[in-house]
Amino acid sequence: MKKLYSFLTIFLIIVVLSGCSGVNEFAKYDIRNSKILFKSSAKHSASNVRINITKPELFSGNSPIEIILTEAGEQVMSSEVESKIRKAYEPDTVSVKLMDGVRTGLGDYFNFTPVYENTENPDYLFEMRLEKFELSSSSYGIYARVSAEVLIVDRKTAKTVWRNTETVSSPLKESVYSYYPDRKVRTAVSIINAVRLMEMSEEEIRNAINTTSEELAYELTGVLREDIAYARD
Repeated sequence: MKKLYSFLTIFLIIVVLSGCSGVNEFAKYDIRNSKILFKSSAKHSASNVRINITKPELFSGNSPIEIILTEAGEQVMSSEVESKIRKAYEPDTVSVKLMDGVRTGLGDYFNFTPVYENTENPDYLFEMRLEKFELSSSSYGIYARVSAEVLIVDRKTAKTVWRNTETVSSPLKESVYSYYPDRKVRTAVSIINAVRLMEMSEEEIRNAINTTSEELAYELTGVLREDIAYARD
């Protein structure tokens, strides 16, 4: 009985500690109407895109990219397609797209002044750190899943205002453009399935990843917006 009690105590402590990894100090800091410096980076863990295999028994961790096509008879993609995806995925670009999307999204909800250099004396540092980018196949299409750590720091005290790691997902999408003499306009967005992915060029895959990253950014924005709103109630 004592061993069981000790085990349960240790287990509860681990659960409590694991649930307290994030930081939310918005009740003490009001970032509205402030100057914010936005930065982005990609961790080493995000250096390779991974496409998850549908059947776990077929999974192999030897390659940074594991792929299965459920809509093409569950065949493993050719090395040529793997190579295109590997070349198309640019972690630094994805991180920038996430940061730009969050910055734009937050601007829809409250006022702040974005700055681009430390010399502009920002009040807060907002850093987007890409941790993982995955593509997975399903009967509905290819899904993108991103994990990112968001860090907000008060530059006067160097204290952490908000820190959390969030994971969001969205169907992989490609944009359809209409071209005019002076500009091009995105007129539609379509979900990519496995068959379409096989047909796409490297540049088309890159554009699809970047387009989807922008949409994933709005998912991240929603989490952050709620924390800001509830803290100021």
